[in-house]
Order: sequence, then structure tokens, then C-alpha cells
Amino acid sequence: MLAERLLRYLIGFLIGIWIARYLGVEQYGLLSYASAFVSIFAWLSILGLDPAVVRELVDDPLRRDEALGSLLALRFAGGVLMVVAIALALPAIDPADPRARVMIVMISFAQLLVACDSLDCWFQATLTSRYAAFARIVVVMALAAVRVVLIWLQAPIEAFACAILVEAALAAGGMVIVYRTAGGAPARLQPSCAGMRSLLANGWPLVAAAAATSFYQRVDHVMIGELAGYGAVGAYSVAVRFVEVTYLAPAVLLAAAFPALIIARTSDQSLFSNRVQAMFDVSVWVAVVLAGVLWMFGASVISLLFGASFAEAGKVLAVLAWMPLLAFTSMVRARVLMAENVLRAVLAIEVAICVLNVVGNVLLIPRWGAPGAACAALASAALAPLLIAPFSVEVRRCNRALLLALVAPVRYWKGQGARL
Repeated sequence: MLAERLLRYLIGFLIGIWIARYLGVEQYGLLSYASAFVSIFAWLSILGLDPAVVRELVDDPLRRDEALGSLLALRFAGGVLMVVAIALALPAIDPADPRARVMIVMISFAQLLVACDSLDCWFQATLTSRYAAFARIVVVMALAAVRVVLIWLQAPIEAFACAILVEAALAAGGMVIVYRTAGGAPARLQPSCAGMRSLLANGWPLVAAAAATSFYQRVDHVMIGELAGYGAVGAYSVAVRFVEVTYLAPAVLLAAAFPALIIARTSDQSLFSNRVQAMFDVSVWVAVVLAGVLWMFGASVISLLFGASFAEAGKVLAVLAWMPLLAFTSMVRARVLMAENVLRAVLAIEVAICVLNVVGNVLLIPRWGAPGAACAALASAALAPLLIAPFSVEVRRCNRALLLALVAPVRYWKGQGARL
């Protein structure tokens, strides 16, 4: 699973470099603006309920058709609401380039098709994700070839938005084919009102957290486009892609370690605390090393790969280079809070980040442009857990573990290090 995600991201990253150099910073920023605008509403088609369905399928595989059908129906209905919401929101924005609206519409329909990823829950529950991974890799490689052809033909920017829609359609079709090949029958999926109500009743904090995450992760792109122009969006997007590639490995590894964390939580509190501290220790110092590398060499690499027109991205990366430290520890904290079943604390932190990020963007983007948005992102991610800590003992424990992780080398030298 990790190898598949890394390969997909690597292919997308390399093709993204080529597309950025072809389009230039302004047009690349316009494409990124359109994608970010759709991403703000994407939570409606994602919902964040997949972990709950996977857990249900592990407990009762015989409910496969009902569980998958209910999730698929919810995500498809959410996708339709997303398209309607985007259509209603479009008149409220005033993009400097009218092509932005056209691309937003195409990308929104692409996001609607993501509902078919619901079928992947079955592969996750049965530990056969390699089938879905193979289908995704084939689609990514095929669309990479299509994008290369578009560059060779000197296609207009709208063609690259259309490629996103085609990729989503092929991915949805591939998922259905793989599910059928693995013995499933899409026609037998049976969504039920009771199943959908149960998913929403038990998973609404996950849905709300997904909404907050979708909003704050991409609202900065839209605000930069409105306040500083598409060129600034292009530079900011390049820097963000460099940072986000570091998130893949810890996200997958923490997902794999989550069951062991739950077992420790229910069987041995001392073992649980030890594992939590060890996860924070490793995450903090891996992030510090990566942040140092990005901070020292990131600007030079961007200049080499993307060209002089993206020089502003180097300034943004000088700030965002330290985001892995906050992102890695945020992933650990979220898993720990989920293991302790305090989903409302997860939601509260995400909402706090969202509010702080918007306020920071309003204050800093007009003054500093894209680097100001990077400062707002760092500040919001750092301050939110501190603001929520007085209201949650579990968040306070996580904050304490983070502080101990910062002095982990001293602790381990004294023989006081945590062990898995």
C-alpha cells in the first residue's frame, strides 16, 4: 500500500513538474486555484466514513453488500450536493480569468466520481488492497501518458482540467472492474436507510472533521488567488507539493500501527502510553530531519526543476519546510485520540485550525502574499492543540508527549526512552 501510494505520487509529481513548466506560474496557479476551490467542498463526496465501514466489514463480512451500498449511496448523494453547492457558490467569486469557472465545473464532476472508491473498503477489510492499488497505478500511468501528449500538442489549460475528469472516470470504472473480478457483485449492493442512518449517527464527528480538513487544507489557495493573484497560487502550490510528499509514509505507517494501538489501549494502559510516546518520539525527529533538508535545499531544487519563474515558491518553502513537524505529530495525535474514542477532540482541533488559518490568511496574505499564507498555516497548526488542551485531558496528554519527544535524545541517552 505504501509502495503504491509513493509510486502514484512520484508519477504525479514528475508529470506535475512538466505541466508547471509548460503552463508557467500564472496558468499553473489558475489550474491549482480551480482544483483548490473544488477541494473545499470535496468533503461532501468523501465524508470520511471509510474507517467506520472497514471496521464494520471486519466484524461482520456478511454485511458487505449493505455496508458498501450504504456508504456508496451516501457518498454519491454527497457528491451531488457538492456539485450543487459549487454551482451556487460560483456566482459569489469573481475570478480574474473566466476559464476558472469552466475548469471548476469539470473538476467538480471528477470529484463526484470519487464515490466509487467506497468499494475499496472491502479490499482494506480483507487485506487485499493490492488489487485496488494495481488498478490505480494503471490509471495514473495511462493519464500521465495523456498529459505528456497534451503538452506535446501544446493543448490549452482547459485540456488539463478535462484530463482530471477522464482520470476520475477511469479510476471509478477500474474500481468497479476490480471489485467484480475479486468476486463482488456491484449490482447486488443494497443501501439501506438504517445502514446510512447508523453510519451518520456514529461517524458524524469524522464527517465534520473531514469538512474542516478539506476547508483549511485548500482555502489558502483560493484566498491567495483572490487577494494576491494566480501567480502567487502557482508558487504556493509548488511549495505545498514538495512538503506533502513527506506526509505519505507516516500516514500509511500510522494507519498500519493503529490496530496495535487500539489493542494496547484496551489491554495494558502502560503499554499504550509507552507506544504513544514512542510514536511521538519517532515522528518528531524524522520530521526534524526532513524539515532541515527541505529548508536547506528546497529553494535550490525548485529553481532547478521548475525554473526561475517559480522563484517565489522557494520563499514559501523556507516557511513550509517546518510543516512536517506539525503534520506528523498531528497524525499521531489524531490516531491516539481515535484510539481513546474522543472523536470530538479531533473535531475541535480541526475546527480551531480552520478558523485560525482563515484569520491568519486575511491578515497576512495582503501584506506578504504566498509566504504570508505559509506563516498562517504554520501558526494555526501549532496553536490549535494548545487552545483545545484546557478542555480535553487527552489532548493535554498528547501535548505533554510532544514536549517529551522534543527532548527525546536526552531521554534516550539517560536510558529513559519509550519502547514499543
